[in-house]
Amino acid sequence: MTTDPSQPALRRAFFDRAHLLGLAVLTYSVLLLPGGFIIFLALAFSSRVFLPLLLFYVVWIFIDDAPRAGGRPAQWARNGSWSRWLVRYNDVVIVRNGPTLPADRNYLFACHPHGVIGYSFWCALTQDTEPKPGKGNLWERQRDKMATTHPDAHFGSPETVLNGLRTFVATISGNFIIPFSREWLLLRGFITAERASLHHIIRSSDGRAGNVACLIVGGAEESQHAAPGTNRLVLAKRHGFVRLALETGTPLVPVYAFGETSLLYVNTPPWLEKFYAWFRKRFSWVPLFLSTSGDDPWPFGWAFREVPVRVVVGQPLQLPHIPSPTSADVSAWHARYVDSLVSLYNTYKDVFDADRKEDLVIVG
Repeated sequence: MTTDPSQPALRRAFFDRAHLLGLAVLTYSVLLLPGGFIIFLALAFSSRVFLPLLLFYVVWIFIDDAPRAGGRPAQWARNGSWSRWLVRYNDVVIVRNGPTLPADRNYLFACHPHGVIGYSFWCALTQDTEPKPGKGNLWERQRDKMATTHPDAHFGSPETVLNGLRTFVATISGNFIIPFSREWLLLRGFITAERASLHHIIRSSDGRAGNVACLIVGGAEESQHAAPGTNRLVLAKRHGFVRLALETGTPLVPVYAFGETSLLYVNTPPWLEKFYAWFRKRFSWVPLFLSTSGDDPWPFGWAFREVPVRVVVGQPLQLPHIPSPTSADVSAWHARYVDSLVSLYNTYKDVFDADRKEDLVIVG
């Protein structure tokens, strides 16, 4: 569809972006959160015929172990047309820094930053389609620059870049009690962020190697620090993922999503900060007040902004297998991991984060 340049900015923005923006918002703001409850209640109040089935479904939700056992990934769910549209809307490109990751090992991907909802990893690591960036020649310019400055960088579809590794993205367990929405998460390959769930993936409980557990380390607390152009991480006190990697002898891979913190604007009222701290501690997530930017004609703060996203996968940190690591062991390897992550960020910041307001900062 073409637009008349004389049309108001809002009208042009609507016609240019509605088909992709609507899909993005529908999928991640409606279907995956309140949408499941809405469908459930609509069926419950529409006819008594559905009540026995819905009751059985509720029981099934609480006894189904799939969220802790690798989900139910299906190729049609991971590679559908809507996945390609989402990738194109935010110009998502996955880049590997260095040699191919051997497929005869399992890995723990430590992903940063969390941003508001960790959208970059939801989008890039739960689909296997070839990205087709749709933002003019920005990616082409970045790609040409990397050809001379970063010859070890490789890009393409997740399947190609990750050498056929099977990725499972961890999210809070509360997402798996949402009726219907949980089924879509499972089909996409999501798992809970519980220790047992991660352990299931990286210890080859399915009898195969080549599994990747993807953990967004900063969690809900880090979402409070998300702001456009910033790179603020909650990492200093996050030692559990390092301990798990040591206990299982699993290679730890730093992953950084440039652009994640600029996808949504968070506007947290100061008078709610104490409530947020309590809510986050109790429920592992927080409600967010979102607002739009002043220069963006799209008026809804809950809509994803058209910001290029580059998910860069670093080289694995080879950890020893220590079944019962001491605090000193964990601290030492945590420090080495932080150095590896900072190095990865510094390597690509001038290519993918040239307009940043600040460099990477560890705030907690």
